[in-house]
Amino acid sequence: MRYKFLGDPVFLISILFFSLNKFLISYTTYLLNIPFMTGYFNDFFLIPCVTPIILFISYKLGLRDNKSSPQNLEVFIVLTIFIVICEYIGPFLLNKGTYDLFDIFVYTLGGLISMIIWNKTSISYSY
Repeated sequence: MRYKFLGDPVFLISILFFSLNKFLISYTTYLLNIPFMTGYFNDFFLIPCVTPIILFISYKLGLRDNKSSPQNLEVFIVLTIFIVICEYIGPFLLNKGTYDLFDIFVYTLGGLISMIIWNKTSISYSY
């Protein structure tokens, strides 16, 4: 069984929670003053949301030659790119956003949990 990229359950669940928080929950939690939900909840889902999209585009462009689940190195590369963009380039070069070490921790946590799930499911994809 091949990896489904944009049909991957981790991707779909992450997109669902990311979207719900972005458009519904964060407004409510802002009113209730719950900083984690407005500041870090979506950061947790960033890597599981963007990794399958980037790998799908890479596959379609011929830069990725297989349809296996995301490899640890691929997730690490995506994580590194987004840390550099969101925590260095944005705040320091473009004056957009703020540098926050806890953001990096939450991006990494989301990426690690996704990698664990993808590694477990890749065993079933190899049959």
